[in-house]
Amino acid sequence: MASKDAASDQLFEVFANNFDLDADYLGGLADSLAVELRRQENGSNPLPPSIHMRLKVGKLSWLIKEMRRLREGAGLTQEQVAGRLGVSVDFIHRRENGRNKFRPRDVGQLLDLYGVKDSALRAKLLAAAEKNRKNKPRSR
Repeated sequence: MASKDAASDQLFEVFANNFDLDADYLGGLADSLAVELRRQENGSNPLPPSIHMRLKVGKLSWLIKEMRRLREGAGLTQEQVAGRLGVSVDFIHRRENGRNKFRPRDVGQLLDLYGVKDSALRAKLLAAAEKNRKNKPRSR
């Protein structure tokens, strides 16, 4: 067991040093990986979708966190944003939780709605959304 704890600590270090993730998120990811190690010991299936989703969100966390921060900074709820854009609340919720990708068009509309004028920030967020758009998920 000691070697698995060391491996878990090493993975935690890799993620902490290479991704902009908060400690709570990393702790949850470490817990998920520990569960997966136990599953593999018992000959269970490969990584469940929940862990794939956590890894995906980790890679996209900056864009997701920033868009949520900007919405909250504008004093808007997901429901208010959905109403103003004419989309479902689920549309906003799924993007802010990493289940669907932010498209550049979505980001532009949201930045306008949130009143973001900083051209450097807008460019950085739009570039992240464009990069995200080009990274197509692998078919299953």
